[in-house]
Amino acid sequence: MLRLDAKAPQPSFGTFGLRGIANVDLTPQLALRVGLCMANYLGPGKTVVVGRDPRTSSAMLSMAVSSGLLSGGCNVKDVGLVTTPALSFAVKTLKADGGVMITASHNPPEWNGIKLWNCDGSGFSRSQDRVIEDMLRRGEFRRVDWSRIGRFERVEGITEMYVEGILSRVDVDAIRRRGYRVVLDCGGGSACYSSPKLLRELGCDLKTINCRPDGFFKQRLPEPRPENLSRLMETVKSIGA
Repeated sequence: MLRLDAKAPQPSFGTFGLRGIANVDLTPQLALRVGLCMANYLGPGKTVVVGRDPRTSSAMLSMAVSSGLLSGGCNVKDVGLVTTPALSFAVKTLKADGGVMITASHNPPEWNGIKLWNCDGSGFSRSQDRVIEDMLRRGEFRRVDWSRIGRFERVEGITEMYVEGILSRVDVDAIRRRGYRVVLDCGGGSACYSSPKLLRELGCDLKTINCRPDGFFKQRLPEPRPENLSRLMETVKSIGA
């Protein structure tokens, strides 16, 4: 049994998971504890898919969460940089028992977050989040014997599988016949890898903006406010998209 300082303030889960400023509120130590809690919640021998966005702190937090999961006896399938919907898809496709996504969505670049997922690809409910919160608050975590530490595996190609999954569920020929002209602003986020590929497969005449992953969001801030989308709006008008 590992016991950590239960008196230390613990960030609480909100509507969009656990969020805070990286390395201040949301530290690697806390991320490791969340991974341990997830492992204790699911039980040893279970498999968890871990994905992340391109924020500068996401790799750090992803590795910390994975370490906690492994220490608690869970196997980890690391799918790398993916969108949140692709993480949900991966959990179901890989027949995993749960998932963890490291992302803070539209928050500023210094923020990050941890979102937990069920085996069916749905996010943890509020009651499930409260169970994890209670584990964190008590500060007691069960680690497994060295011989039962989980296995770590990197899984490639999830984004491609996700795009193919979408294409298999829509009328591709009908969309291609329309010949849509589209301006896509990925905002430097995880969609840089999946959305352009999807739209090109659908036959769109595509113009991309901010489609390089950027953990500092130097291209534009992630919050979809008019002032952050001015280039997108201007381009849509100028090319008649």
